[in-house]
Amino acid sequence: MSFLSKSRRPHRAGEWSSALAVTFIVTLAATRSVTLAARAAGMSRKSAYALKDRDPAFASAWSAALAAAEQQRRESYKADKVDTPPARPLEGYRSPSRAGDDRAFASLLAALHDSASLAPRARRQ
Repeated sequence: MSFLSKSRRPHRAGEWSSALAVTFIVTLAATRSVTLAARAAGMSRKSAYALKDRDPAFASAWSAALAAAEQQRRESYKADKVDTPPARPLEGYRSPSRAGDDRAFASLLAALHDSASLAPRARRQ
């Protein structure tokens, strides 16, 4: 599965590769943070947004990752909801239970599979 459109030129050092894109998308789905996802991939936020703007396959994977993360957030909120209001977490704090949740990853893979089947196929020469 590739999250990048096929390039017309050879890969250059310091550029996004398929492996970096996968790392970014999976981390984005787990953390919902572009900064953390870019850092995990070893790339900058700026380059991630630039790639999103120019590569429709990456943009589609990005959207699917955020949709899967949002769905997981809603499901976990319903399960964790109690009568008393939750305490406000510290700014920048991410619950450790979200990062390792297999359901979010499974939802992401299903969403990416669905979006990949809708994406136009690149011609092979």
